[in-house]
Amino acid sequence: MLRKPFPDCQTSLAERITVEYGETPRKPGTAWKTVTGDTSLYAETTTKATIRFRDGKEVVEEESAARKPRGTDRLTTHGVFGPILDPVLMGPIRTHGDLSWSRWEMGAQGPEAVFRYRTTRDKDLYFTASDYLTIHDSVAPRKGYEPFHGEFAIDPASGAILRLTLEADLEPRLPLDRSDIMVEYGPQLLGGRIYICPARSVAISRHRIIMDMHEWSENYKVYAPFETLLNDVVFDKYHLFKPTVRMLPGFRPAPQGR
Repeated sequence: MLRKPFPDCQTSLAERITVEYGETPRKPGTAWKTVTGDTSLYAETTTKATIRFRDGKEVVEEESAARKPRGTDRLTTHGVFGPILDPVLMGPIRTHGDLSWSRWEMGAQGPEAVFRYRTTRDKDLYFTASDYLTIHDSVAPRKGYEPFHGEFAIDPASGAILRLTLEADLEPRLPLDRSDIMVEYGPQLLGGRIYICPARSVAISRHRIIMDMHEWSENYKVYAPFETLLNDVVFDKYHLFKPTVRMLPGFRPAPQGR
């Protein structure tokens, strides 16, 4: 039996630290059709936020950022702190996709059972969004639900989920070329009990850059080469909030008026 983190009847809170990576900025005068020579990723922004998992939903509070002078498009993800488990575990069943055994792996704490899965587009499970260039020379959002595939690893002794991956199956020739997520889970002592909670996640996206051009006395927009964005996230400083009740034997109510 699989063990899922975070009982829905309780509220979990943690600190989320995100390091955002982007490619080297394009130099002024660089031809818009050519790819820059250096496609390495560099840390651009570090953000801290308080994140809660309450009643099956993810709530972000109190976000602060230490942003470097240069900026690029931001990569944002939602649902990693708990809700992502439902589409990964139930998606293959709901969409009549595929779920099968893959292999054994040796993890840090022992053997891990790895399963692979694939969904179809029949259900609204994984939502992606990016910008595209319209025929009217304006930028508009492209949004939609995509099928996806990936793997998840389980501790065979306890049934705890230790790791999962989710890779979007995007149609070719779209402005969004890649949208993948990985989440690792680890034990946390909360309220005197051990819970398996998100410990780290990595999200990666690859999308078309849209640039402003000025040629032949005209201003217009064009597609530039693809750009890769990556978020490396760590979850720490967990707290668990739940009601507690104690029965006190021998209690006598005070007389009225006192």
